[in-house]
Amino acid sequence: MRAGLESIQELYVICLKDLHAIERDSIQLLDRLLHAAGDVKLQRLIATHLHQTLEHGPQLADLLEQVESKPEGGGCASGRILLEEAGRVADGSSSGPTQDAAIMAALQRIEHFEIAGYRFVRALARHLRLDDAVEVIGTLLDEELDTSEILASLIERPLPLNDADLPLRRPWGYIK
Repeated sequence: MRAGLESIQELYVICLKDLHAIERDSIQLLDRLLHAAGDVKLQRLIATHLHQTLEHGPQLADLLEQVESKPEGGGCASGRILLEEAGRVADGSSSGPTQDAAIMAALQRIEHFEIAGYRFVRALARHLRLDDAVEVIGTLLDEELDTSEILASLIERPLPLNDADLPLRRPWGYIK
């Protein structure tokens, strides 16, 4: 976010561009994560979210056009860092449940970032009395919330453990 903003509308445009950038940049990442995931339910979630993400970009671009702006530019450092970290997970050497858990953690971080962004930009749209935008952003937010909830339910499932996951053994017992 840059300093010296002059209006709420300017902040709204910057935030929309940031959301557009993370959605655009997530497409390739989600495809990589889809291929890296081993769990069928996780694969389905990623595939569904990839389909939604493909639709989010044009919707955000339409919202930007309504305020006479273009989707070019945008993208904040925080979002880029989250995507880079998730990319490292996709390219990592882990496999099986460990890889799937790492993918879930990376995706949940991105989802929470997007949810926070959509909540904020929806509030700005309300202040600016952009009723159509409030509705569109609310729909996008609902999709992100649904993805986050499904992801949370996957994370809460028991994960198979291997010997490296067992408590550290000492002659006098286990360290918990």
